[in-house]
Amino acid sequence: MLVHFGDQLVGGPHWRLVCASPDYLSERGVPQSPADLAGHNCLTFSYTQGGSIWHFVGRSEEALRVGGSLRANSSEVLREAAIGGMGLILMPSWLVGADIEAGRLQVVLPEWEADLGGTGGAIQAVYLPNRRTSRKVRAFVDFLIERFGSPPYWDVRRDT
Repeated sequence: MLVHFGDQLVGGPHWRLVCASPDYLSERGVPQSPADLAGHNCLTFSYTQGGSIWHFVGRSEEALRVGGSLRANSSEVLREAAIGGMGLILMPSWLVGADIEAGRLQVVLPEWEADLGGTGGAIQAVYLPNRRTSRKVRAFVDFLIERFGSPPYWDVRRDT
């Protein structure tokens, strides 16, 4: 959560992580580079053409088309399938952070960043400048700060 409120900045990252269940990785092996994903069952989104093209930045820039046995328009469906050992997913840290911490999912390719395009890799609270001193806005921002924490609860390290 990246919240600007006056001079105050409370924030955390938003990145996407490639992960799979420990059972899947022990059975199929751990990919060592983005190119290795071609030999894996990658679970992807169905709502865009770009959902099956994963972009990475690391030692170089890589973009590759991935495929697998499941395409869905729900991140929760893909997440549950990955936890169940079905394949690899590319998901936001805030969605899979608790699963990684609990050992249900394991991060792979930690040295590669999923390219988020122009989003800047942050979640932001946006409000009109003339509302900065509004008590309602202040109360909402305070709630976000307290609820998500600093760093936010989903801020897992990619090298876990």
